[in-house]
Amino acid sequence: MKHSVRTIMKYLLRGILWGCTFFVLFCLFAYFLLGKEFLLSIMEAYPKHAVGTMLVGIGYGTTPIVYGWERPSLFAKVGIHFFVGTGIFFAVAHRLAWIPLQSNRYLLWEFLIACVSFAVMWCIFYLFSRKEAGTINERLKELSKG
Repeated sequence: MKHSVRTIMKYLLRGILWGCTFFVLFCLFAYFLLGKEFLLSIMEAYPKHAVGTMLVGIGYGTTPIVYGWERPSLFAKVGIHFFVGTGIFFAVAHRLAWIPLQSNRYLLWEFLIACVSFAVMWCIFYLFSRKEAGTINERLKELSKG
């Protein structure tokens, strides 16, 4: 049980870290692209936006715990990760008015952007983990020979 709590806390804190990092990067990008007026609107409700990004980070950051499960299939695990994270994102985005809901077309674009962003990030982490596993396996082979 102790190991499970530690693992969950690790994923939880990583999620918060990623959420905060993306919030800061987004604000910097928006500042340089749109100017300080954009940041003033964020600062008016800063605590809500900060907590919202942490919740989104937790949603995307804790669900990778499913990759450690024996079941279900990898496809199902990716689906769980995507739908839980994206569901939390859209719930928070709706609550904090990050996405205008007046237009279904805009909402569809946001969903497509979420899909592409998730796919790119997932592939980056997958390739990194795969490379890391290869390095570890090579090192284990060296140790077993010598």
